[in-house]
Amino acid sequence: MLTPPRPSHETDDDHRRAGVRPRRHGRARRVVGPLLTVVLVGTVVAVAPASARTDTGAATVERQAQELSGDELVAEDLDAAELAAVEVAAAALPVPRPPVAFTTGPESPSPYQGQKSCDPVEKPGATALRALLLATYGTANAGGAARSCSVGGTSEHKEGRAYDWMVNAGDASDKAKGDAFVAWLSGPDAQGVAGGNAHRLGIQYVIWNKRTWQSWTGSWKDYTGASPHTDHVHVSLSWDGAMKRTSWWTGKAVTQRDIGPCALYIGEPVPAYSGPNYGSCTAPGPRAYDVLVADFDGDGRDDLGTWSQGVFTVDIQGTKTRFGFGRAGDTPVVGDWDGDGRAGVGIVRNGRWHLRDTLSWGPISRVLAYGTAGDVPVVGKWDGKRTGIGVVRGNRWLLRSTVTGGTSTASTSFGRATDVPVAGDWDGDGDDSIGVFRTGAWHLAETAAGAGPVRSLRFGHDDGRPGVGDWDGDRRTTLGTASQTEFRYTDDPAGGGSRTTSVPF
Repeated sequence: MLTPPRPSHETDDDHRRAGVRPRRHGRARRVVGPLLTVVLVGTVVAVAPASARTDTGAATVERQAQELSGDELVAEDLDAAELAAVEVAAAALPVPRPPVAFTTGPESPSPYQGQKSCDPVEKPGATALRALLLATYGTANAGGAARSCSVGGTSEHKEGRAYDWMVNAGDASDKAKGDAFVAWLSGPDAQGVAGGNAHRLGIQYVIWNKRTWQSWTGSWKDYTGASPHTDHVHVSLSWDGAMKRTSWWTGKAVTQRDIGPCALYIGEPVPAYSGPNYGSCTAPGPRAYDVLVADFDGDGRDDLGTWSQGVFTVDIQGTKTRFGFGRAGDTPVVGDWDGDGRAGVGIVRNGRWHLRDTLSWGPISRVLAYGTAGDVPVVGKWDGKRTGIGVVRGNRWLLRSTVTGGTSTASTSFGRATDVPVAGDWDGDGDDSIGVFRTGAWHLAETAAGAGPVRSLRFGHDDGRPGVGDWDGDRRTTLGTASQTEFRYTDDPAGGGSRTTSVPF
């Protein structure tokens, strides 16, 4: 059986060195455990000495990480009077009460569900857990759940499903609260189920005062992350716990586990949570998309876009525009359909062109019939005056000089049926010419008719998707190719040099 990974959670430079270590033994000094009373768990533990304490409730997690090390902060035994005082304080503390009657036993222990996506929005289960703790123990130690993804490392805070309750182990009152809470979580519930309260809340692990309890093992271990967690209790929720579906809130145990979002595409971030996932994650694959290049804002320079499964995404000077148009199986096209100097969008479906003049979702501006199913659509200014359309059928190019249905105004044979057709103004004379991309090699004709010498050169990714455009506004079309996430392009008509940018999705 595979052993779940240890959570790489909770250092204050964002969770880089978490782990567990063997207990230290000795008469004079011992590692402080988080559990408090003999009545609850049969373990008596010590309050951190004054030298290890921080200002009550005021020190932030970040300052703790700078000041303290989990390997250095070791507490000493309490004398009998101090120990008796702590036990009395803990015994007097309340425990959380469920808001509903339970109709089933608790959930099975949660496995480790580490952070995958960036979605630092506090989830409802974390909000409800904070309210439960504040209602039980008072409002002085609120803390928070969400944390920015900009700080490195893995943390469920970055998905809004981990909560930091800011009690301080250096303060006797705070420590009694923290010890009482974690003992209630990990100890027997009202029915005698070990960890039953944690399971009902959907808690996958807890870290407090240099120790961690893991739902999937049901045991406490010494914790040696960079933050000793002496100034807060960290609680990490499963996805069911984060979404407040568990029996603590509903009365009925969850039996079908939500595993959260999965990576979809190689080299791309995992998408944010959008709903329950009761299946399993499969290995991510390459994204299927088309590269689209046109001058969408009318500044004389072309912009990069993509189309995938009915969604256009265009990057204009660093600002992304995304909208739905078409559906899976369509072929996307872009061009200045109305002659206003700015490109619109469209899709071709079985020889029918559905075009919109603006860069947005909305009513179709025009529909026309040109070509048949299986043709590859192309767009260009074949006469140097206005945008025209065309299709490539095998290696036969059938071009029309206007954005209207009808018969072709020019036709020629060029390239191979397996090539990817491209069109652009390679020499800056105002007329678009035809060309093909073939496994890293480009073959570019001088005219739309394919007449004259053919210029052949190599540039870009051999297995990439071609995208040609005027990147610098000099009126000459140059080359570009996209890999899975990178677009490589050049301003040199001869294919020298290159620049790169991210493919917009």
